[in-house]
Amino acid sequence: MHYYKCLLTWITIHLVVPFDINFGSCTQYPAHQDNQANVGQAIAIDPNGYIAYCPCMGRWGNQADQFLGSLSFSRGLNRTLILPPWVEYPEWSPGTSVQIPFDKYIRVQPLSQYHRVITMETFMSNLAATVWPPNKRIGFCFYYRENKQCAMKEGNPFGPFWNHFEIQFKSYVEYGNRIGGGNAYYSFNEHVRSAWNQNFPAEKYPVMAFSGPPGDFPVKAHDRLLHKYVKWSKFISGKVKTFIKDSLDKQRFVAIHLRMGSDWKSACQHLKDHEAKNYMESPQCYGDNNVKPIPYKVCYPSENDIFRQTKRIARKYNVTNVFIATDESSVRDRLEQKFKKEQIRIVSLNPPEPHVELAIIGRAEHAIVNCISSFSGFAKRERDAKNKPTTFWSIK
Repeated sequence: MHYYKCLLTWITIHLVVPFDINFGSCTQYPAHQDNQANVGQAIAIDPNGYIAYCPCMGRWGNQADQFLGSLSFSRGLNRTLILPPWVEYPEWSPGTSVQIPFDKYIRVQPLSQYHRVITMETFMSNLAATVWPPNKRIGFCFYYRENKQCAMKEGNPFGPFWNHFEIQFKSYVEYGNRIGGGNAYYSFNEHVRSAWNQNFPAEKYPVMAFSGPPGDFPVKAHDRLLHKYVKWSKFISGKVKTFIKDSLDKQRFVAIHLRMGSDWKSACQHLKDHEAKNYMESPQCYGDNNVKPIPYKVCYPSENDIFRQTKRIARKYNVTNVFIATDESSVRDRLEQKFKKEQIRIVSLNPPEPHVELAIIGRAEHAIVNCISSFSGFAKRERDAKNKPTTFWSIK
């Protein structure tokens, strides 16, 4: 049974990534795509230390938000950021998670223009034995759970994440009382930075391994700007190029992102039941200090509003192709029928591939996205970095 689980995991994660398999343990690490030249070569140790964390909150959009905060946090403390694999939750194995190498989706080299980074696979394969030997692995959490434990590996995806690298923690530290509560991750603040360095010097703590991301969700405004260093991998970019060539005939297009599934509708119900002024990714369109309740339709627009707003943008940019990324195929089908009368073609990726869809949205002449969605938030930041226009559903 263990063999087949390993085989399924490998097929899911590494079908397009070079990999040396060990079916007995499932813990051999893939080669670093951006640093193939480093294979077999010594990698310098950072005397300032490292930061590792489990991206254990939510799916892609949330993980990407907190990645930017973690990148900023690492630079503020001048420690190398260990890039964790992305955590995904396979439909074929409910209740489990798999670790996708960071550079399958995002290139590493552009990030190094901002700060020092290394993939977790490269760190564990080349540096961990020296920098972070098994008997010195300390877990960091904001507060202890009980018995001075951090619950670093309690539940999914925490356990599978650290187990993927065969990491066992010998002891734990809590940092919430020592650093400064809600501002603990704002490491560019002199007092916060000093608190971290005084309490956890690199000489004693060469690796600070956090139970969760040392970055905020939603991402803070000043960290959104770091998205300009986030570049899609060749694997993703190649798929986008092929799609635009084959399905759009290299023609100009606008793109829309729709969250319309039943789970999202339930999440949006919160805006009907409460006068929420901030909700999930809403600061990207309302700011951090919004004082007015967010309308339900901003989270879950009507199909009539979607049709009218999309039609207006398509006419404005004089395009006949609209790319749609959505979690609800029936909505796509109904919109396709409506737009036929307008001589506008609805185009989608089949089967859906969320990362490729995001990258396609990033290429559009104009995009309409969801203010509340962190998936939309990724698209908005990428487009902002390219100076491309983006609007939100039901916000004028």
